[in-house]
Amino acid sequence: MAEIRFPFRPSQAVFRRGTDPRPDRPAVLYLTNKLRRHPDSGGARREHELLRRLVARFDIHYVAFTPDYSEEAGAVAASPLAFASTTVVAAGDAVPPASGPSLPERISSHAAPIGREVIAWLARSFAPRLVHCEGYFLMQHLPENLGLPIVLQEENIEFELDRDRTRVQGDGQTGAGVHSQAEEIEVACWRRASACIAVTREDADILRARAPNVPTVCLVNGGETAPEPLAAPESGRALYVANFKWAPSRDACCYLLEEIWPRVRQMNPGAGLLLAGAEMDAGLRHRAALAEGVEIESPFGTFSEVASRCALLVSPLRFGGGHKMKIVEALCAGLPIVATPLSLRGFGEDVQRAVAATANPTAFAALTAALLTSPEVCRNMARASLLAARELPGWDQVADGLADVWLGALTPGLAAATAPPSSPARHPAVQSGD
Repeated sequence: MAEIRFPFRPSQAVFRRGTDPRPDRPAVLYLTNKLRRHPDSGGARREHELLRRLVARFDIHYVAFTPDYSEEAGAVAASPLAFASTTVVAAGDAVPPASGPSLPERISSHAAPIGREVIAWLARSFAPRLVHCEGYFLMQHLPENLGLPIVLQEENIEFELDRDRTRVQGDGQTGAGVHSQAEEIEVACWRRASACIAVTREDADILRARAPNVPTVCLVNGGETAPEPLAAPESGRALYVANFKWAPSRDACCYLLEEIWPRVRQMNPGAGLLLAGAEMDAGLRHRAALAEGVEIESPFGTFSEVASRCALLVSPLRFGGGHKMKIVEALCAGLPIVATPLSLRGFGEDVQRAVAATANPTAFAALTAALLTSPEVCRNMARASLLAARELPGWDQVADGLADVWLGALTPGLAAATAPPSSPARHPAVQSGD
């Protein structure tokens, strides 16, 4: 392996060479917003499950633009996956424009002065055939003359998420001009891409309507179903699981603690609540400590482990798009679910029927309180969750779908010619753009 000199200062970026390149594996530059060492969020779980299946088929050059650079730069050698190379770049708030609307928050918080230089250097050094971006806000780092196909995955329609957050939280400082600019930038990125990936059919329809000339596919999250329900109906405990740094998940936790859980305790004084997840800050811990019957496990081990100690999952999300991994994991674990309708975006009719759904906080609390004292009803709902999980594809099928998109962006027709002969039939939830 030839020695390569990384030309950037350690305060700006770090680089680590990985596996040797192989001529039978196309090289892919994979841009993401965090060095994923642990699958501690829905997005991290998806990324981990897909990439661990694809590193044997592609030389993946993993590039993380992270606001948490001081923490993640030192862990560049600790990646659990066999990437061809790993690069971590310091990202942070961009300088606001002198006039006009502010930059969208996702663009600003992942800005990096050397971003385009890093991508240009990686392209010269490793001759990738393709660029994959995990979010439109990372396309700011792609040089205009890069000359490579771009696959853009959107886990959320970000401008819709921002508008919904303003509507729900009443942020008067975020005006229509900011939202309009964010929408304009995001749609322009869709149109620049060679192919787009959405994680719900609803989001895919929006992309196709606004960027009709760009091939768009829907690749929902996958799951692995437990043989028997893991729920503990007699426990009297509800579970909320999240990465608490993600704005929609943090808002849902605050809403749960302030508007829903006090009502649950009034109706069921013995009810318990387990908050499990990563990156819970001191302010949220303080709120949880003031609530009755609340336990915290942050961070936690596996979803299965916390699910086996709880009677049901609650998901009181009020804004945010995408295909909710917490719902996928609860279904696959055989856990009853009480959720807002927004939490079920992207799921089919079987899931909709299996979940107790309401947007009303009083009704949400009443359903939760009643189920926590109804073990037999919980057992029936747990079995219904496992049955509904059958509508979900496995991770192998989703990974094959992503490989098809990558190969299709390289050479039309190549995906079908190079698909593994043992690949299962395409799952209905892994949709093409037809």
